[in-house]
Amino acid sequence: NSDGSGISEVVPLELSLGTPLNKFSPVWSPDGSRIAFVFRGRVDIVNADGRNRSTLLAPSGVRKLDFSPDGSTIIFDRTGDFGTRKIFSMNADGTNVVQLTSAGRNAVYSPNGFRIAFIDGNSVMTMNADGTNIEPFLTPAQDGIGTVESRPQWSPDGQSIAYFSDASGEYELVISDQKGEQRTFIPLGKRSFFYNPLW
Repeated sequence: NSDGSGISEVVPLELSLGTPLNKFSPVWSPDGSRIAFVFRGRVDIVNADGRNRSTLLAPSGVRKLDFSPDGSTIIFDRTGDFGTRKIFSMNADGTNVVQLTSAGRNAVYSPNGFRIAFIDGNSVMTMNADGTNIEPFLTPAQDGIGTVESRPQWSPDGQSIAYFSDASGEYELVISDQKGEQRTFIPLGKRSFFYNPLW
């Protein structure tokens, strides 16, 4: 529940000698009926009640996942040549895997499903849902030299993007409009591991 009560285990803990757990990046399907997640580099999906678990994509170094708003596709990043992470899409049943970028990670759909925000290098980028029209979210003047940005997330109305940045010299959560002109910086104190801001 949103207040922290009613915690339940959907997928039991699985231990295997010498094998990392690597069960992470759970994401709800838009209709709330299923949960997709990464398990040992592959993509699994399970009903919200823990039943009918299946594998959508064989082990291939997969990391973060995201469902399209209509639930028809899933985007993810996985390790490519020379350790470079690349962004892919596939149908929600695991078919039709398509490479969208030559580099990138942490991809998320916009609320209308037309655009994707992601990280390339240390900068927030956006592109069309089919991988075309890739462009930086911020200009070099807005971004700052040597700035590290991570974990973009669209606002529910699609008008803003939240992401983590050290542009000010301190690690902050930034909420920005589509042009990067109106930005709110929220200090987070001592640098630590921050993941996936959610509205």
